Amino acid sequence: MKLILDASAFLSGMDFPANLELYTTPSILEELKFRRMQTKIGNLIDVGALTVVSPKKESAETITKQASKTGDIHRLSGPDIDILALALELDGEIITDDYSIQNVAVELNIKYSPMAQNGITKKIDWVCKCKGCKRIWKEMYENCPVCGSEIKTARKS
Repeated sequence: MKLILDASAFLSGMDFPANLELYTTPSILEELKFRRMQTKIGNLIDVGALTVVSPKKESAETITKQASKTGDIHRLSGPDIDILALALELDGEIITDDYSIQNVAVELNIKYSPMAQNGITKKIDWVCKCKGCKRIWKEMYENCPVCGSEIKTARKS
């Protein structure tokens, strides 16, 4: 079984059985480099238990398009998109507690497993909503063009 590891999989401290194929991306390793994870990750790479792969540009574009449809694009980081793209390419299962990763995974029939959280129970659609005037925007702005308040993502009703 191919498991694609998000940063939360490493940070959870969980151990992975030797019979699994473990993958991650360079961008996830970059996220973890300030969290004192180099030794654990280095050991996994040294013994051949973890493979680090960059996803193809086309796969990342597929993820970006789908995340734009669900509204998750404003909630996903570059490493999140990379993990989803790699799972799509390898037909692997993502190990993550990130709800936005899980939400996009559901849309693309990518398997995922949460660790410490329960995981999403239903698909979530997001919108960009002004905290002040409550207007809904199709795109994300730093501040509302009407009232100047902060805009955040919110679940679509």
